Amino acid sequence: VQTDLHKLRMDYDADVDIDAFWEAYELRRTKEANIKIAVEFDEYFLSATGTTAQKIAALIQDHRERERSRIMAKIIEKNDLRSDLKIKLSGKWTKTAQSKLETSERVLTKAQEDLARLERRGVGEVQIFKNHYAPCLIQDRGKMLVIPLRYQLRPEGSKSEFPDNVNAFNARMDALKERTNWRRLFMHRHAAVVIRSFLEWVPSPDNPAKPKEIQFLPSAK
Repeated sequence: VQTDLHKLRMDYDADVDIDAFWEAYELRRTKEANIKIAVEFDEYFLSATGTTAQKIAALIQDHRERERSRIMAKIIEKNDLRSDLKIKLSGKWTKTAQSKLETSERVLTKAQEDLARLERRGVGEVQIFKNHYAPCLIQDRGKMLVIPLRYQLRPEGSKSEFPDNVNAFNARMDALKERTNWRRLFMHRHAAVVIRSFLEWVPSPDNPAKPKEIQFLPSAK
């Protein structure tokens, strides 16, 4: 998904709806919902001028500091745990300790990736996941606007967030007309999004028990 707001402005002669982005960043700060915002968005507001843009920049800096502290604490914790488990396994191997070691290493790798992502600079194309904000182009009274929209289903009139265990971002074709969440929106209140590719987890030919992520590139035919 194209997250370079400068490029979107130029390519589509559009304005960035600063107030809409402010609401998104502020909602993330309050933690009232599971809000995810791609770090590529940050670059635009960290260099933009104007009172609201500067407020957004302050929220970005605060969020980065809190996230950096949280991730570093996890890295230290999992590093210490990994060292202790390796010492324990060197003396006596147990299935439980081995399982804990593998889990700690997975969590540690994930935390290191999160830290690298947080420190990333520059803008470009990114993947958009459940609950993530992505830029959307709309036309309002003849003027193109770039606004942030979340990748999820949020029926009109809904007073609260859907629980995480409720599928509110993806539906099979046969569910669009059957399930309550989708049927009141399908062909009435939805939009089409142009994408270059999408990713899916599919059974691995070598090991069906371990899914493999593959990229689909829809044909232009």
